[in-house]
Amino acid sequence: MKVKSLKNKKLLYILLVAGVLTLILFSVFGIYSAKTFSDKSRIVIALNIKNQNYIFNFLKPSAQKVLNHKDEVVIKDPKLFDLKFRKRENLIMRVVGKPGEIVKISDTKVYVNDEYLEFPNPLYFCYRISFKDIVDLENILNPYDVKILEILSDAKSCNIWCNENVAEEISKIKGILNIRKVFLLANTNNRGTFPHSDFFSWNKDNFGPVLIPYKGLNVKLHYRNIALYKRIIDFYEGHELYYDYNKILIDGVQTDSYTFKKNYYFVLSDDRYSTQDSRVWGFVPEDFIIGKVLY
Repeated sequence: MKVKSLKNKKLLYILLVAGVLTLILFSVFGIYSAKTFSDKSRIVIALNIKNQNYIFNFLKPSAQKVLNHKDEVVIKDPKLFDLKFRKRENLIMRVVGKPGEIVKISDTKVYVNDEYLEFPNPLYFCYRISFKDIVDLENILNPYDVKILEILSDAKSCNIWCNENVAEEISKIKGILNIRKVFLLANTNNRGTFPHSDFFSWNKDNFGPVLIPYKGLNVKLHYRNIALYKRIIDFYEGHELYYDYNKILIDGVQTDSYTFKKNYYFVLSDDRYSTQDSRVWGFVPEDFIIGKVLY
């Protein structure tokens, strides 16, 4: 009986240790299916990041300790207001700006605190190809990983979607006149661009400069800049916000300033042409970041 009892205790101990190790493993690491571009998804292994929307945070590192510029992260889609956190779609984005940093985009080039940020993977843009003569554009471009967006009226040129490496390959095609990146000019206001206000003449290719909010930062508020912080105040930090040209009310109290309760990030997709990112929906709160992509 004692031998059997010892075996049972040993088995129980092994199961307990295995359970604890499994709990630790799945707490620290996760496997996620997440959308990258508008029609593509990836399955990734990620280092889970401490997040108040989940339990078992005691072993997870904080975002500030492990996230660096250009890291890929899995985030919850911030677009909709009325969807529960766990039901939000997973997105893969790349960290561009961290709390307290200043981000600027100039002619599609990204700068953080006035330093140019070069990315490890080829980025996707819209390019215009022009040929000397009328050609079968679809047949010529078929061997390349491109999407034809528009064949122009002269039938000698077209706009395509592809990455920078493919654009370089296409530039060597016989008979091509040129291939150039198509982007919006500076000071061309696009209301589809954050913060969706006429007071900011920004677009997806020329954006900012903008300071990324961080916990404890106090900002002065007025009708010209309130659009930058509206989503943070009323959605991410849960206050009732009202404003017009004369006054700003937070939870019914008139004010001219606000102190942030969370840290925020600025993220971009590697598809800079057709995928929504912080240029559309603005700053991403730390607790919308699930993990850092490892593989």
